[in-house]
Amino acid sequence: MKADRGVRPHDLSRRAFLGATIAGVVAAACSGKDGASDGGTSSSSVPLEVPGVDVEGDLFALGVASGDPTADSVILWTRLAPDPMNGGGMPDEVVKVVWEVSTDEAFSGLVATGAVDALPELAHSVHVDASGLQPATGYYYRFRVGEAVSPVGRTRTFPAADSSPERLRFAMASCQNYQDGYFSAYRHMLDEDIEFVLFLGDYIYEYGPDQVESLFRIRDHAGGEAVTLDDYRLRYAQYRGEQELREAHARVPWLTIWDDHEVENNYEGDVSEEDVSEEEFRQRRAAAYQAYYEHMPMRIDDTESFEEVHTYRAAPYGDLVDIVLLDVKQFGDPPECRDSSLFDFGPLCDEALDEQRTLLGTEQEAWLEEALLSSESQWNLIVQQILMSGFKAPDPAGGEPRFYLESWDGYPAARQRLAQFLVDEDIRNPVILSGDYHASFVADLKPDPYDPESPVAAPEFLVTSISAAVFDEDYTSANPQVKYFDPRNGYVVCQVTPDEFTTTFRYVSDVTDPAAELVEGPTWSVAAGERSARQE
Repeated sequence: MKADRGVRPHDLSRRAFLGATIAGVVAAACSGKDGASDGGTSSSSVPLEVPGVDVEGDLFALGVASGDPTADSVILWTRLAPDPMNGGGMPDEVVKVVWEVSTDEAFSGLVATGAVDALPELAHSVHVDASGLQPATGYYYRFRVGEAVSPVGRTRTFPAADSSPERLRFAMASCQNYQDGYFSAYRHMLDEDIEFVLFLGDYIYEYGPDQVESLFRIRDHAGGEAVTLDDYRLRYAQYRGEQELREAHARVPWLTIWDDHEVENNYEGDVSEEDVSEEEFRQRRAAAYQAYYEHMPMRIDDTESFEEVHTYRAAPYGDLVDIVLLDVKQFGDPPECRDSSLFDFGPLCDEALDEQRTLLGTEQEAWLEEALLSSESQWNLIVQQILMSGFKAPDPAGGEPRFYLESWDGYPAARQRLAQFLVDEDIRNPVILSGDYHASFVADLKPDPYDPESPVAAPEFLVTSISAAVFDEDYTSANPQVKYFDPRNGYVVCQVTPDEFTTTFRYVSDVTDPAAELVEGPTWSVAAGERSARQE
């Protein structure tokens, strides 16, 4: 799975590097290969008409969404599914869908419109790359099929590459388990003044209703464990049935990355947690990747095959922020030392200490380095799925400490390379944003987390789970690099200015209560030029 490291074009400017990265993805998205966007946008202000489809139910029951905004484009998404919990309820035929973009909610003047094919082989999902838009501008969008009209969504483009924004404010979220709790955090999130949602993985959980014991299961997943394409489609349909989640997608654009539960707990590359062949697991993984794409407002460069999907990408926000989004699940070396009796914690074995081991894969690792070297922005946000700063636990039997092996602790050489690179190259204002753990963290990333003399490379802010059961074991006494730990459900609001990166932790009072109240958490910040966060 890992590609060879090639020659890195160090003479590329930041704008050329990021522009080439985005342009390649946009060009592929507009190529029409997936039947979802066949040539970009139209500047016509004349509404288009397409035939209706003879079905019972709401064609747009799963709502609308937007994502992956650039300075002049954004992905618009919907999926035609009048009976989403029973295979979708659509005929096995191509359906024409009209999409419209306007600067007013009444759609009195269209700025872009077109018609696109919703294909049965992609679950009648639609991904439109609406281009030719103005930078830093809010828009309304909707879809139509015959007389059926979707809910109206809101979206916003990013600032122009040569602009200097004074502020960016966004929310972070991860780990929403339908069985463990309600999605009430989104209701409070929508009261925030945010420009987009950054979702860091575990959008669904693949578990069957009786597969894993839960501390407080309040409701069941439909069907059994998700293994096939139909299974995963059903799971997404159930999650999108939650009004709070649909409204969050409709209100602001999302930038998303996946973690493990979109496929299977603790998989890595071609290797399953279970005793199955790599070929069998690759089929499952491809089905999961396809279902993920079918339900996310995202760009990918190929929808002919989902055996391997390029999702790591860059998203520049003027000259204030460069956002790089990584994939730690698809290209890494298989996990080692899987002999754990305490959740995902276990002792480090010799195999895990191999200096050649990689979590990102050699190609993605080189791409990340070049993106950071090319950056001319004030802040560099490294967005990835799992705890990077380390978190070891005492052995209950009194032996050697145990490490969180499904995080970067299981890949210490890869972590050391990245952290040392940030230090040696003096990368401007790097910030690590993470999810996965089901608790909030603020920590110092170091080449060696457990050496007090190791230099601080970057602050790490880890968002807790939306609804998945929290992990409340507090091992901070054994981890001086961890400055804040809180095992409650919620989300994070981030604000970026030229002078400061600030995170405010928000919690819900009771994840098992659909009317849960908002609980204010602390605010942590890091000043430009500093490498360690402080509590305000």
